[in-house]
Amino acid sequence: MTIQEADTTLIDEAERRAARILEAARPTSKESARADRLASLLADDDGRDLLLDLTDQVMRIHDPSRSAKRLHELTKAGVPASLGWFDRLGLTTLGSVAPLGPRTAQRLTTWRVDKDTSGVILPADDPAFADYLARRKADGFRLNVNVLGEAILGDDEAQERTRRVAELISRPDVDYVSVKISAICANLDVLAWDDSLARIEAQLTGLYRAARDSAPRTFVNLD
Repeated sequence: MTIQEADTTLIDEAERRAARILEAARPTSKESARADRLASLLADDDGRDLLLDLTDQVMRIHDPSRSAKRLHELTKAGVPASLGWFDRLGLTTLGSVAPLGPRTAQRLTTWRVDKDTSGVILPADDPAFADYLARRKADGFRLNVNVLGEAILGDDEAQERTRRVAELISRPDVDYVSVKISAICANLDVLAWDDSLARIEAQLTGLYRAARDSAPRTFVNLD
């Protein structure tokens, strides 16, 4: 075999392998539909706000009665069209009857949000998260990881959120984490400027030290 023939063989094999990779990576019709729904929702300000409200004010509340009450209030205020007619009808109906079956309403809300955001939002303590990180890394991707949730209800929750962020930073399979100051410090007040700065410094110092000591080093991005 000549050098030219060998080069042609390698090129043909590379083309066949690339074609197989592209075919394997092609999303199914169900995956494409789910991605389109999520993209439409996140592109709409009202839809994005609703998703955050559902995760912060419905799914994270431990008391099912309070969770159902908040779901009822959110849906009564209006469900954006970006959800699509089917999910819009389903969420509106669920919100209207949520106070009658709060535990079931919370579970259904959690199930639906998890289903539509799987692959984008994952439990950090779930084996699926580690598997997802490994697969993305093998594909050559570097992931920017965020701890979901914005609303901080007090200092205890701020400390818990900071602890969870620090755990992410310390993971050997995570090297890039984003964090918002408002998500790790409660009750920030521009009128109490020095006090707010001191509390922010205390929270960030711990996170940056965790990043410094992590292996590999983790980049902490302040959103």
